[in-house]
Amino acid sequence: MIALPDIVVDAQIYSSNNSVVYRGIKLSDRTPVILKVLKQDYPTASELTRYRQEYEITRSLNLEGVIKAYSQQEYQRTLIILLEDFGGESLERWIQQRPDLYPMPLSTFLSLAIKITGILGRIHAAGVIHKDINPSNIVFNLDTGVVKLIDFGIATRFNRTNPTFKNPHVLEGTLAYISPEQTGRMNRLLDYRTDFYSLGVTFYELLTGKLPFTTRDILELVHCHLAKSPVPPHELKTTIPKAVSDIVLKLMAKNAEDRYQSAWGIKADLEWCAQQLTDIRQIDEIQLGTQDVRDQFQIPQKLYGREAEIATLLTAFERVAGMGNVSEAYCQGEKSIESSQSNVEMMLICGYAGVGKSALVQELYKPITAKRGYFVSGKFDQFGRNIPYSAIAHALQKLVQQLLGEPDEQLKQWRNRLLTALGSNGQIIIDVIPEVELIIGKQPPIPEVGATETQNRFNRVFQQFIRVFGSAEHLLVIFLDDLQWADSATLKLIELMMTDAQTQYLFLIGAYRDNEVNYSHPLRIMLEELRKEGATTSQITLAPLGLDAIAQLIADTLHSDISTIISLAELVLRKTDGNPFFVNEFLKTLYAENLLSFDLENLSWRWDITHIEGKNITDNVVELMLGKLKKLPPATQQVLQFAACIGADFDLSTLSIICENSSREIFPQLIVAAQSGLIVPTSELDEQLLVQDYKFLHDRVQQAAYALIDESHKQVVHLQIGRNLLEKTLPERISERLFEIVDHLNYGIELVTERAERDEIARLNLIAGQKAKAAIAYDVSKKYLATARVWLAASSWQTDYDLSLELYAEITEVAYLCGNFEQVEYWAAIVLQQAKTVLDSVKVYEVKIQTAIAQNQPLEAINTGLQVLHQLEICFPEQPSQSDIQLELDAISYLLSEKSIEDLIHLPEMCKPDKLAAMRILSRITIAAWIAIPNLMPLLVSKQVSLSFEYGNAFASPFAYANFGLILCGNVGDIETGYEFGQLALKLLSPPKPHSLRARTLLIVNTFVIHWKEHVRETLQPLLEAYQSGLETGDLEFASYAAHTYCFNSYVVGNELVEVDHYMTIYNAAIHQIKQETALTWNLIFQQAIANLMGYSVEPTRLMGKFYNEENELPKHEAANDGSAIFNVYFNKILLYYLFSEYAQAVDVSNIAERYLILITSSPIGPLYCLYDALARLAIYPESSTQVQKQIIKKIAVSQDKMKQWAHYAPMNYLHKYHLIQAETARVLGQLFEAEEFYEQAILGSKENGYLREEALSYELAAKFYLSRGREKFAQTYMKEAHYCYERWGATAKVRDLETRYPQLLPQPSGMADISNCTNSKTISNNPGIAFDLAAVIKASQAIASEIELEQLLNYLMKILIKNAGAQTGFLILENAKQWVIEACGELNDGNGENVYATQVLQSIPTANYLPESIINYVIRTQECIILNDAAHQGNYINEPYIQHNKTQSILCLPLLNQSKLVGVLYLENQLTAGAFTPEQSQILHLLSTQAAIAIENARLYSKLRESESKTTQFMEAIPVGVAILDTLGRPYYFNQRATQLLGKDIDPSVTPNQIAQEYQIYLAGTDQKYLTEKMPIIRALRGERTRVDDIEIHRNNATIPVEVWGTPVFNKQGNVTYAIATFQDITERKQAEQLLANYNRTLEQQVAQRTAALQKSEATLRDVYDQLRLREQELRLITDALPACISYVDADQRHRFINRTYEVWLNCSRDEILGKSVRELVGDMTYQIIEPYINQALAGQTATLELEMLLPSGKKYITSTLIPHFDGNAQVVGFYSLHTDISEQRNAALRELKRAEEASILEERNRMAREIHDTLAQAFTGILVQVGAATQVLTDDLEATQAHLDMIDELTRIGLSEARRSVTALRPQLLEQGDLSSALNRLVTQMRSATDDTALIYEIHGTAYPLPAEVENNLLRIGQEALTNAIKYAEAQEIRLELVYGDAQCSLCIKDNGQGFGVGSVPSVGGFGLLGMSERAERIGAQLRIESQPGQGTEITVIVNQG
Repeated sequence: MIALPDIVVDAQIYSSNNSVVYRGIKLSDRTPVILKVLKQDYPTASELTRYRQEYEITRSLNLEGVIKAYSQQEYQRTLIILLEDFGGESLERWIQQRPDLYPMPLSTFLSLAIKITGILGRIHAAGVIHKDINPSNIVFNLDTGVVKLIDFGIATRFNRTNPTFKNPHVLEGTLAYISPEQTGRMNRLLDYRTDFYSLGVTFYELLTGKLPFTTRDILELVHCHLAKSPVPPHELKTTIPKAVSDIVLKLMAKNAEDRYQSAWGIKADLEWCAQQLTDIRQIDEIQLGTQDVRDQFQIPQKLYGREAEIATLLTAFERVAGMGNVSEAYCQGEKSIESSQSNVEMMLICGYAGVGKSALVQELYKPITAKRGYFVSGKFDQFGRNIPYSAIAHALQKLVQQLLGEPDEQLKQWRNRLLTALGSNGQIIIDVIPEVELIIGKQPPIPEVGATETQNRFNRVFQQFIRVFGSAEHLLVIFLDDLQWADSATLKLIELMMTDAQTQYLFLIGAYRDNEVNYSHPLRIMLEELRKEGATTSQITLAPLGLDAIAQLIADTLHSDISTIISLAELVLRKTDGNPFFVNEFLKTLYAENLLSFDLENLSWRWDITHIEGKNITDNVVELMLGKLKKLPPATQQVLQFAACIGADFDLSTLSIICENSSREIFPQLIVAAQSGLIVPTSELDEQLLVQDYKFLHDRVQQAAYALIDESHKQVVHLQIGRNLLEKTLPERISERLFEIVDHLNYGIELVTERAERDEIARLNLIAGQKAKAAIAYDVSKKYLATARVWLAASSWQTDYDLSLELYAEITEVAYLCGNFEQVEYWAAIVLQQAKTVLDSVKVYEVKIQTAIAQNQPLEAINTGLQVLHQLEICFPEQPSQSDIQLELDAISYLLSEKSIEDLIHLPEMCKPDKLAAMRILSRITIAAWIAIPNLMPLLVSKQVSLSFEYGNAFASPFAYANFGLILCGNVGDIETGYEFGQLALKLLSPPKPHSLRARTLLIVNTFVIHWKEHVRETLQPLLEAYQSGLETGDLEFASYAAHTYCFNSYVVGNELVEVDHYMTIYNAAIHQIKQETALTWNLIFQQAIANLMGYSVEPTRLMGKFYNEENELPKHEAANDGSAIFNVYFNKILLYYLFSEYAQAVDVSNIAERYLILITSSPIGPLYCLYDALARLAIYPESSTQVQKQIIKKIAVSQDKMKQWAHYAPMNYLHKYHLIQAETARVLGQLFEAEEFYEQAILGSKENGYLREEALSYELAAKFYLSRGREKFAQTYMKEAHYCYERWGATAKVRDLETRYPQLLPQPSGMADISNCTNSKTISNNPGIAFDLAAVIKASQAIASEIELEQLLNYLMKILIKNAGAQTGFLILENAKQWVIEACGELNDGNGENVYATQVLQSIPTANYLPESIINYVIRTQECIILNDAAHQGNYINEPYIQHNKTQSILCLPLLNQSKLVGVLYLENQLTAGAFTPEQSQILHLLSTQAAIAIENARLYSKLRESESKTTQFMEAIPVGVAILDTLGRPYYFNQRATQLLGKDIDPSVTPNQIAQEYQIYLAGTDQKYLTEKMPIIRALRGERTRVDDIEIHRNNATIPVEVWGTPVFNKQGNVTYAIATFQDITERKQAEQLLANYNRTLEQQVAQRTAALQKSEATLRDVYDQLRLREQELRLITDALPACISYVDADQRHRFINRTYEVWLNCSRDEILGKSVRELVGDMTYQIIEPYINQALAGQTATLELEMLLPSGKKYITSTLIPHFDGNAQVVGFYSLHTDISEQRNAALRELKRAEEASILEERNRMAREIHDTLAQAFTGILVQVGAATQVLTDDLEATQAHLDMIDELTRIGLSEARRSVTALRPQLLEQGDLSSALNRLVTQMRSATDDTALIYEIHGTAYPLPAEVENNLLRIGQEALTNAIKYAEAQEIRLELVYGDAQCSLCIKDNGQGFGVGSVPSVGGFGLLGMSERAERIGAQLRIESQPGQGTEITVIVNQG
């Protein structure tokens, strides 16, 4: 209770959120009183204002029926009003306390209503509008019958007010009773008739017991008031007479003109009803309003003659809102529109002033409310054209104010959206719209960036800001009026909004006076640009009203027939030319001049045409308004003159400052103007009971008021306004009003004589120019700066140097920003001439540099930079050389010797001004130098680094360090140091503070540095950060480069082409949006190459298609000297030519591309170029001349040296490329074994590192290699892998190329799937929307959601859907096994007058013959709803057989969608009536359909889960692998049957982890030791490890079972292990197989021994055997063994129904992608042909086992499979379980062991043969020589003949002996047993000389000989032997030279002859065994072998080995 003097409080009688009401007694006179107290301890200003207003108005209304106010007093911190107490209670209280009064009896109601209406009439007569009539503000004493109105807190004395479009949460009044115009969402002013609507709602509630609109959604309630008609009271309650019902409905008319026009008219009709009820006890129908005397002159506020224009505007609005027709909206619901810019449109409304442009736009209020949209408006002012963004900022301020009225939860959502969109740039928006800070809070300051970046950043941030508000849920409508006065910055902003591809649901409306906009007007130019850019724009041109429209307006105003007023209408038309504003004002003038008057006797209006014409009223509207203004009091006129100077909108505070009077003194003058209708208040009363905000009724009124000022006096007025505002505005608010103040001062500056004041105005203009520049309003900035320069003293450089310097520097920069480059030079010259120090001129030099760069004059920019740097004592050589660069690098190296790179992050901040200036200049010209003088760029960067070393880190240092890293990595080759500098640059960027150079620094590091040490994939995310940072800071150039590099690197790492193409499409649009053509061109080149690879080009090797045309574009690049683009074109052509086997062309374009290599230094494209260049040259090697071949090998050797270094630092990126080139090199050189190894390494490296393209290429080249050697089986295997990898990559054209070229290897053609888009579209219905019972929908939705069993759900669903739709029959169609079938049906039957719903769940019945298939298919394919009102006679389906046969009438077919996925189709029919499915029902079904779709999905998932659970259990028991599961405590949780069998005992949950080995007898294999608990796979799985072991044995019943065990952890969502699973199997058979393999090895050795015995006949035989053995070794790779890995369940249709995780890994597919697919689909036709017999065997009931090799996405695997049939309860096979085990590892291990054994066997056999040949052949030949010698001495008969024969025998024998010795030596080099390598070679040459007489053998040794490892010397000697032997036998050389060179680090052996030579690439694999042997030996000792030979030019064989 409260305590007041002289007051006793009895009781509290009422309490609300705002106030408490008490009943008490005033002690002094015992008067009962009511105390109304503000509830809050600290009431807000608005609450206090409302209380004060309530008291003031109530006290002034001394009327019967209005509560009396005694006093108002302060109490503590609040207010109390003392009111009279007449013993009444509010109607709201009576309703609660007396049920008999709710609904109110008719007689009681009529009596009460008559009293209330009379009171309201008296209040209106007193000039007050209540604005809050409702039961709580009507107080009634039941005993005395006295009624009084209370609560005038929001009442107004203005006869008209202008409610604005506000958030409904902050509307004044009680929302359930508020009138449509009071919502601010109608094109109407508010007058006294608003109270009649509220009175009607009150009457409605009293009569019916309910409100007309009961929704709790505030916005929906507002829409109901605007557009929805209430149910008539007599229909709700039959006891209410229709006459009374009609009175209530007339009161509640939406338009005020259709309501009663006076309280007396209402009262008269109510009294008539009451009299009827008294007299005849009933109330007949009544003609309403017969006594509603319309004597007030009220011009209707509706639009006349604008029906077509309104329809056009609404149509455009519906397009933007995505509403379509009403039925479509109901059927589709709110769907997001994915197509960019599909919901953005600009509507232009043009016409003369006063033609009604603004009024037309306001017709959108209702549909905007219906769409829950936001409407904001702004108006440009003819006197404020220099204020940038004035109208749009004002409009968006209103939008923010609407948001501030949202509930806290919604406001929080808006805050989050804004913060997400604006990021760290929120302050940019706050600077333009300060109110935004109230939502998002204080924001960090914006980092300074360059002028161009500032503009880019502002534009982007503004776009992001706008994007926040446009959505399908909240359409944004912005109306900008008087665009003819818009500033250039706003026009640019409009263009940005309309062309922003990411903005949606924006309807921008602009109105302008077309008579003031010519073809050169900026608005016209902007509109033309919009049309060129494809923005959606429309235009409505408003013409003057015609006679018919004017006649209708006058007839409605005067309540007369048109025939009676036509002459007056003609007169008005002649005077006004049909201008609507003029028409209204002319009529008002006639009324004011008493030329129109109301005849009370005849109750009609009268006028005299002759009299009117005689008055000679002006036909100029401005003169007309001047006449009205001059009739106002002089004081009012003066106030309006000042108001006109302020603008179309003005406020009381500013007027008070200008007029130098208090607000209270000026307010009465404004009331006079408002009551005269010349101005309109736009805000409510403030705490002083004053209205602060106003606007002129029209521009013409403002124009007339301004015309009141004498022309000669206008300058004085403006100057005085400016001075007053400047003086009296608080310093902290000067910035907010700066433009306004400066504009006034500039208007009158000519009158200023004081130099100091002129200088001050000039300074203010400078500040205004800087502020405009910051807001990107460069033209406006230019004007202010020009004004400042004009009014600054001529001697200002001497008198005010700092101001002059700052001003002229700003002028220079703004000239650059406006594109006036000549002006830049002019103003810069002045600054440079006047500047006192070089530091004063630095800013201007920076502008000059930017200007040169903008004009594409990089040399000019560099020269300017060098000029200022020279002044800063930093010089560079005129022609930089490599020695200059090295000198700088050495200097930095010296600095680094004293300080590590990582320590540079701790350098202090650079603070010396001259060094900071130097850093800025160096940074500005770095990129220009990179382009124009590449040798200068390292010097510039090095200087920045050295300055940072010496003076500390500057702002530009991170960018300098990044560039230095680029130089070190790309130019110098010091990758380690370069990488460290790159990391340093990134660390300096790491603080969260935004950095304007962040984008370019991230780009440089991640494009040119990171890939030398890390996987290229690691650059992708940082590049996206660089792109985002560039957008945020306005560095759009580098943002675009980052986007391009992101796309390119995605391509480089081998991401799927579809994905890369998708990214490129996205970022191409983004790059195009920010107008960065260079990066866009680069991206389009690569995208065209990708399109070619994907098969979208007729000629895959030509870059001509959708994205790029090389014929058109390449000449442009050459003309522009765009080397990067040229290189990109040729690089892609190299790649395409090579991939499509046009190798010569690839080499040709590679030679061209090589010229531009310097431009891509250090980027990832460089190594790629090296790869394809090398591969292309090697491809043409065999067909090339010897000379060309030498050049190729030499060039590739150089390239490979680089690649090898790169691979050393980044093997993940470059090692597989190195290996692939090595493989191809070995191939062409005939080094077959080496080639094989290198191919395998290239394949493995590319696969392990995720380079899918290079994996495919490696497989392809390996396949070609094997095919060339006749090994077709291997070739087929590798080609399939290549085919598969290319297919995965998405290179369809390449896939087809392989299929065409190698049909014998790839018999099955490619089946690449096409991707089609599914679209949402339209319905066939035009029914209007009808409200529906939300409660019924919720109930139905809950019923659907509550059911989880699929069968029960389908029953429920059909019943609910049929019931809510009003259908007779219904069908639910779902997808089953890729077929759409009927799963449920329902029918409505009429049983004994009651509706009986019969539903049935069906078993997948096809739709054919049951339903109209064409309709079903259409809905399935388009996901659109179809409504047919009379299907048999209307629409597109009258020829559908089903409809023709059944004569179907109403059909509704609706897709059931869950998250845009089609779940099912609902088909409904009604045969009884056409049009059965109303919009209300379709809307209900739309809401229910989503719930139904979700429920069906959930039920299906539940069903699948249960089925899966059952199958999993069956499967776990059926698979022949033991499965054991432990819980988190390590205790046994589950064993399957096989586990129990293997372990010999069942599960024991009590066993602890430490007891498992003992309990289940688990031992370490081959020992009697128990297996350690911590090493068990299942225990390790509890720790999160995945393991596999095969060293475990289970001892059971004297039997030992070896097992292989896998341990797998199972994690929960939090990442914790919940279970551990061990799978294990008996590997006894595998162990036996391993023993068999060992036996096989021994057998193989015997076979080798037998084969090698044949080597005694010739060396060739030995080599043939060796080759066969190597072939055998390759075949043995197919050996397999059993190892389980993959499990699945396949049904009888051979479709997968269950798989485990390994299955997904093997196939590289998700579970959802595999389940439901057939076996044939997954494995392909070839594999299926192999396994089909086994599948048939399993489906026949027999277990089947097979082994096969498969190519899987995870790689080639050799597997064993077991198929186990699954029987149902009827012993029928319903599917089979399959177990697939990878045995590749065991197979590979066996192959390695086999190869080792083979090599050992061959070596042993060689040694044995060497001994045997020595002991047999050599001895035998020696004996022959002895015998022949003896024979020579004995035989003498025919001495000459005998001697000839003997000589021949001697020669042949010696040759045989020599060959035998040579073979022995070759097999076991005895020469090395007698000395080192050099002496052995010497002896070898000596021996060889004796075997040849025709060839000179020369042996030379260089260097000091040193010993090499025995194996090395052995192999070098053998290579020398082989080379010498081949040269002697085949070369036919005159000279053979053998050189042995001992170097410091390497030893080389060279054998060179001048013989006939040979083609290196043409050596056959068998005949060239000698070369192959040399190659193998060189590889064995790690030596480099080089063979150079050409036919006719001799041969040179060199082998080089490292000393170590």
